[in-house]
Amino acid sequence: MKSLNKSILLFALIIAAAVFFIIIKQPLISILILGVYIICKFYIRKYVRLSRKANRAYLSKDYKTALTLIEEASLIPTCNAKTISSFVFLTLKQGSPDNLLEKIDAILANNTTLKQKDRNFIELHKALVYWNINDLDSALKIAENIYKIDKEPFTYELYGFFLIQKGDLENAFNINLEGTKIPNSTKVITTNLGETYFRQGEIDKAADIFTSQIKEKVKFVEPHYYMGVIQHMRGEDETALRTLESALYCPKSLLTSISAEDIKNRIFEIDPNFKIED
Repeated sequence: MKSLNKSILLFALIIAAAVFFIIIKQPLISILILGVYIICKFYIRKYVRLSRKANRAYLSKDYKTALTLIEEASLIPTCNAKTISSFVFLTLKQGSPDNLLEKIDAILANNTTLKQKDRNFIELHKALVYWNINDLDSALKIAENIYKIDKEPFTYELYGFFLIQKGDLENAFNINLEGTKIPNSTKVITTNLGETYFRQGEIDKAADIFTSQIKEKVKFVEPHYYMGVIQHMRGEDETALRTLESALYCPKSLLTSISAEDIKNRIFEIDPNFKIED
């Protein structure tokens, strides 16, 4: 809203200046002012047009074109954080993280409009890249540093998750519990807390979280997987098999340590003859 108000104010000032020069019989200056404004506005918003084209290409499953367009948009000095985020996520989803860290650094160095909070947000994407190239220590270091200065939900999602993967369950518990109490807390943070409980042996507390999330129809794998494991621990094997199978149909996440192979292994430990539906 503030950005919109500033844009309206700037446009009003440009029009007022143009009218002023028309009144004093200097129409060429008026035309020049309007022309420069239009050209600048066209360039500044170029990333928006490219982003829309990238979105259309993605929806058409032309992922190569979508990635090319969103990368071009991200390199524009006025590009916003949301578009840069989309570029990172799409690159990782396409399984092509080569040089992605260098590209993010180049984008941040080239960008002239990102506020510090936006830069923190993009730095967290570097942590996500490190996780996806199996460098947990670097991912954890970035998340820890950002946590000290910017306690947004995405910070908690990554930091809490990385602490779990590092095996630092005491700090993971503290961060994840704290994260569930912030404004705009997310289901990912709650899932991280549930996984922390599970790894600490607090099975009933973990089950309460995962049961609630499954009822809410969450679309990521952890609640289904861990609840299936808990059901097996409780001797509820038929239910466990159905729950674990449902985990196989969750969309692939960039922030998970559970693979389809892990899920299948759990299923076949319970029932080696279980038939998984395609």
